[in-house]
Amino acid sequence: MFKKTTLVMLMFAASALSAAEPVPLPEATSSGAMTMTARTTPTEACTQGDMQACLVAGLQALSDVAKNDAAKKDAEKLLTQACDGKVAEACRHLGTLMMNGEVFKANPAEGLKRLKMACDLKDERSCNRVVDHYDEQHDEKGMVTYLGKACEAGDNNACMRAVALDPNGNIEWVVRACELGRMDACLDAATRFDKGDKAKKDPVAALKYYEAACKLENAPSCMIAARMYEEGRGTQVNKEKALEWYDLACQRRMVRACAHIGDMYLEGDGIKKDIKKSQFYHNIACATGFRASCSKAGRE
Repeated sequence: MFKKTTLVMLMFAASALSAAEPVPLPEATSSGAMTMTARTTPTEACTQGDMQACLVAGLQALSDVAKNDAAKKDAEKLLTQACDGKVAEACRHLGTLMMNGEVFKANPAEGLKRLKMACDLKDERSCNRVVDHYDEQHDEKGMVTYLGKACEAGDNNACMRAVALDPNGNIEWVVRACELGRMDACLDAATRFDKGDKAKKDPVAALKYYEAACKLENAPSCMIAARMYEEGRGTQVNKEKALEWYDLACQRRMVRACAHIGDMYLEGDGIKKDIKKSQFYHNIACATGFRASCSKAGRE
């Protein structure tokens, strides 16, 4: 079900932790506050209620599994304690090892439960392992649900996979993917809001996501955002702002944007007339093959 390299990776991490120094043990003061004075091992800290220490102790126990069979029970107990204490990484390790049965007794149902707990704690790797499980079961509904959770946890690829599988193309996942830096998602969100396709038509939101796509190097989005400011669509007419976005489009090699800026400066269209700047931008357009700008650049 899960790759056998999982155990190897866990054992490697656990062996590194086994050499770790003891962690400070908090002691109660007269006021009831805890102060870090004594030194203790992760196992001892775990008994004091430090769930992160339970995770460390559990991973250390895993490093002894090969030479000490009793370590299996210790590892499972400590990881279970940490998982119940809402340590997502502990739930992930526990769930994975229960699912594949390489260390602990195979218990797929409990393993899946633990992975889902980790996923609910925003552990995207666990969410994706649950997705893999549902994929093997050919359960598309389960896949979509946990791809959505992986998306919420920060996996932008999961967002777009969820959108592709969901017939309704959940706009919230598209927006989340955009927020996580997916340019194609920003453009998708902008287009949906602009056209009212699988989302309520919203020019204000469309402009927002065209701007986001532009900032992620999508030149056509820069051009569209500029036109929206120029036309007052989704915003008030603002030629200065339009100029800013046309300039970004020009920088991203949208030749028509360079030529349009040249015309804006030539005509004083909402901005101060400036022949030198007009020729500068028309010269860029002309040099990149837009012949209509050549005469305006003074080349003909």
